[in-house]
Amino acid sequence: MSLRVRVAAAAAAGTTIIALVVFGWALVHTRSSSYNQMDERLSAASATLSVIDMITQREPVDGMLVTARIGTHYRRSVGPAIPAVAGDYGYATIDGQRYRVHNRTLPVQQRVVLSTALPTAPVEHAIAVRRRQIVGLALASVAAAWALAWMFGTVAAAPIRRLATATRDFDPDHPPALPVGGTGEVGELSHTLRLLLTRVSQEQTSSARSLAASRDFAAAAAHELRSPLTAMRTDLEVLDTMPLDDAARAELVHSVRRAHDRMADTVTSLESLALGDLVAESDFAPTDLGELLDRVAADAARAHPDVVIEVDAPGGTVIDALAPNLRTAVRNGIENAVRHGGARRVVVSAGTTDGTTVSVAVDDDGGGLPLSERVIVFERFRRGSSASTAGSGLGLALVRQTAEAHGGAARLVDSDLGGLRLELVLPGTHGRR
Repeated sequence: MSLRVRVAAAAAAGTTIIALVVFGWALVHTRSSSYNQMDERLSAASATLSVIDMITQREPVDGMLVTARIGTHYRRSVGPAIPAVAGDYGYATIDGQRYRVHNRTLPVQQRVVLSTALPTAPVEHAIAVRRRQIVGLALASVAAAWALAWMFGTVAAAPIRRLATATRDFDPDHPPALPVGGTGEVGELSHTLRLLLTRVSQEQTSSARSLAASRDFAAAAAHELRSPLTAMRTDLEVLDTMPLDDAARAELVHSVRRAHDRMADTVTSLESLALGDLVAESDFAPTDLGELLDRVAADAARAHPDVVIEVDAPGGTVIDALAPNLRTAVRNGIENAVRHGGARRVVVSAGTTDGTTVSVAVDDDGGGLPLSERVIVFERFRRGSSASTAGSGLGLALVRQTAEAHGGAARLVDSDLGGLRLELVLPGTHGRR
């Protein structure tokens, strides 16, 4: 059963039980009340009669019979004689009709008993009429109770129906504006549903992003790995089928290793891009930029001992950041400067620009990049005209993705060192959205 039917049935059942008790008591009380009124009438009439009235009165008044007895010898009646009945009240049958009899002993010298009687037929008829009225009223009350209960049940279930309507056509891109009104369980249910649907929407959005990232990863990997795999297969077939001298064999082995390194670099970069698309709010943590840049610069200096790598970052600059992603972005900036720009000196710096944003920059003294290429190189698999063929074309794409994940941006401008300046402009601790 629906909630509306349950509420209506419960309310109507309770009202029906109360109505049956009340009207049942009324049915029982109707008989005793009617006969009490008859007894009061008989008692009042008996109190006003005397023996003289018995002598002068000849016919019954309003159908009331009267009989006076003195002992067992004298009897005087108005109308048919009333048979002797024990006690003050009783019943007697006179001429085939049932009568209610009242006896009163008169305080005279000789014992006189004055009996009055009224037929019970009119009272029984009045009782039957009243009972029919009570039963009709009871049935009408029960019917009205069920109708009102159905109406009130409809009103009580209206918030639930509104919630059902709001959630029936759930769209994760447009979460329903659930009615939060109502009190008690309805309000609590509405609030709980709102939280549940919000979480479902977030999870579906996250799942869609994961699926899109997986598809992008697969498509990009297939596109980028096809060429080196073809080259490796060709080189391996040559090694397997043709007689080669030591120099040619060494050259082919070196070519296979270059293709392998390119594929490994591409897969690693694609994996980083896919993971970067799936960042969540909980992944951000307070990060000391000075400490982070020191570690990245130290690792780069060990990898490129012939390049001067400096750090210019004041201590105590802390922002909410994705530390692993930010380290990868700065490392890619250094690698691009050394590998593609031919830089011999790199300066990594960080500082607050206007009090609400933080700038992380990688300056180099390399060959630079034409203005026309400084935007497109941030796209996936796009390389500058001066880039070496060993790269995957994903390094700056990772840099841009990291900046956007922090709510900032990345750009390439001229450096004071003579080469390029890769700059990430990030919100401060309280500025990220």
